This record gives sequence, structure tokens and C-alpha cells, in this order.
Amino acid sequence: MEQLPLHPYRRFHFLREAARRPGAVVWHVGAYTLVFVVAVVGGLAGVAAFEIYFIEDSPGRAVVWIVGTAMLIWAVFLRPRLILTQDHLIAVNVMSAWMVRLPEIEKIESGWGGLRIQCGGLVRTSWAVQEANLPALFDLETRSRRIAR
Repeated sequence: MEQLPLHPYRRFHFLREAARRPGAVVWHVGAYTLVFVVAVVGGLAGVAAFEIYFIEDSPGRAVVWIVGTAMLIWAVFLRPRLILTQDHLIAVNVMSAWMVRLPEIEKIESGWGGLRIQCGGLVRTSWAVQEANLPALFDLETRSRRIAR
């Protein structure tokens, strides 16, 4: 397994180019999950910012609250992704990004914590593809199981 370039600008361009390669497939957090979380967390943040702005009379804190919530939603739900190219599997999580060559992958499992990828005795997880609770209980086909195959 290899770490991606550390400099944010180089990492951004590396990931963008990897996603644009012919035959590359990119998976993000599920759309329904994203809509639900943005609605709930955004609504709660809006109520909190409203109270901070009007009750505590602190517009600066209200802006910081909204911006902080937006950054949290971006980091946890928009940033994670899994990119499959012809020769690499690239995972971007909240705090890390790594890449592995396809022949080095020993095992891939889907689970509630994400897609678990085993390579050379080391197990890493991709947050972008997680097992859904209800279909997993009834042993139904899920997106994470299709990707793990």
C-alpha cells in the first residue's frame, strides 16, 4: 500500500487525474445518506445558528457555527471516495488517503464500517462504501456487496 502525495494541491490533482482515466470508476457516499445527513445536520445547525444570532446576539459565532458544520459535512460525507482504475484501487477517507495495486489485494469484505481491503497482512477501510443496515439484516443485495465482488 502506498500513501498519496502529502501536499494538498498535488493530492487533489492526482485524484482528479485518476478519476478521469479511461475505465476509472468512482464511488462516493450514497446519495440518500448524503441528503438525509445534510437535511438533519444542516437543519440542526441552522436552528443553533438562529439561536446564537438572535438570542445571544452574536453574529460572528453564528457564522462560525454554520461554516464549521459545512466543513464537517464536507469532511465526513463529501470527501470520502473510492476510485478503481485499471491497475490501482485508491481510497480517500476523512483523515487519510491511500492506494494499492490490484494484484496486491488479497481480500475485500463489505461491512458497516466500510469496505475492508486486505493487502499484505494489512487491513485498510474505505468509508465511502458502507453496508446498509436493513438490507444486511435480511441478507439482501447491497451496493457494498456488489463492489466487494
